[in-house]
Amino acid sequence: MKRDLICRHGGGEWLLARHDMVTASECGAVLGMLPEKWGRNRETVIASKRTAAPEELAQSRSMWWGTEDERDNLRKFSLLTGLRVRQSHAMYRAPGFPRVGATLDGICAVPRGWTPDAVNLIGVLEASRPEQLEEMERLADEVAMHGRLGLVEAKLTSQFSVKEWAAGCPEWYEAQVQIQLLCAGLRWAALVCRIGSADMRWRTISLDEERARAYAAEMQATAEEALAGRNR
Repeated sequence: MKRDLICRHGGGEWLLARHDMVTASECGAVLGMLPEKWGRNRETVIASKRTAAPEELAQSRSMWWGTEDERDNLRKFSLLTGLRVRQSHAMYRAPGFPRVGATLDGICAVPRGWTPDAVNLIGVLEASRPEQLEEMERLADEVAMHGRLGLVEAKLTSQFSVKEWAAGCPEWYEAQVQIQLLCAGLRWAALVCRIGSADMRWRTISLDEERARAYAAEMQATAEEALAGRNR
C-alpha cells in the first residue's frame, strides 16, 4: 500500500496538519471509548478544531515528556526482544480519508534469523510473566504472514494502571494503532507500554482493515463537522 506522507513531527507544518485533521491519538475520543473521567469525547475534539489557533497547539508538558521517554522505552523494547527499532515521527494520511492522519512513534524491523527465543526474556521479565513470551510467538506468526516490517507505538503509564493491561490492552489504544497501521500501509504493530519504573508489556496487533476503515470514516465525519463550524 502506498503511503501518503504529510510531514514530520514537530514544527508549524505538523501543528497545522493536526489542527485540520483528526489524528489516530484522537480516535478513542471520537468513538466514545475513553473513560469519562478523562473528559475527552467527540464534542471536545470538534471544539478543539474549531477554536484553537495553531500556535496554541504546541506540545503540552506531558506530550514533551512522553516524546523524551519514548526514546528510552523504544530502546528498552529493542533490548528485551532483539528487534531493531528506530523512532519515526512521520505523519501519514489515511488512504481515502483526507482528514484522517497518524504520527508514528517508531518502525520495527525483525532481523533475519530472529526467533522468539533469541533473547533471554525470562531472565529480564521474570518467569512469572509467560504471557510476554506468548506475545513473541504471536509476533513471529505476524512476521511469517506479513513481513519483517511493522510499527511500534510506545506508551507510559503508572503502576496503578496495570489492571488496564492485564487482559490485553485498553481498547482506545488498539483503535489508535489500527488507524496508524491504515495510514502507514503496514500490517502489524507492537503496542509497548512501560508501567511504572520496572515493568514493560506489549501486545502484537494485526491490521483489521474493515474495522480501521470504519473508525476512519467516523473520524473523517468528525473532522468535516469541525471544519464546517470553523468556517461559518
